[in-house]
Amino acid sequence: MSFISPRSLKWVVVVALAIISFTPSGVLAQSDQGRITGTVTDANGGIVPGATVLVKSERTGEERTATTNEAGYYIVTALKPSL
Repeated sequence: MSFISPRSLKWVVVVALAIISFTPSGVLAQSDQGRITGTVTDANGGIVPGATVLVKSERTGEERTATTNEAGYYIVTALKPSL
């Protein structure tokens, strides 16, 4: 029968916590989708609410549209990579 001493167990816990703390959490958040965001402004720098923004992949021809909000902001999500 084997028994781990409290001192050995303490070091195992310390090493395990150190490994977990230095593991980058961004690795788990990677995705194969992209997004484009921006703000539409006019020639004078004023915001343009309600503008339609067209995003087109030159490689695949896929098109997506978005409409700007009251602050002129738009976001196009879930874009596929074009390798």
